[in-house]
Amino acid sequence: MIILKNKTAEETEEIIRQVRAEIEFADEQSDIPISVAMGYVWTDAEEKNLQELIHCADEKMYQDKKQIKENTPSV
Repeated sequence: MIILKNKTAEETEEIIRQVRAEIEFADEQSDIPISVAMGYVWTDAEEKNLQELIHCADEKMYQDKKQIKENTPSV
């Protein structure tokens, strides 16, 4: 889990894009497949419910994981 403070939604999305690009690059350089499922959530709410934010990010991670599995050819 990574918690980013004082980042806009756009900055957060850019960080996610950069991480995905680094993972893709590592996958291209590796002899074994590398993939990472990620989920994230952003809020600007004054009162932040950390448990709810973690739950939402976790749900998105599982959606990402499902999509990765659906798009990965079987060996």
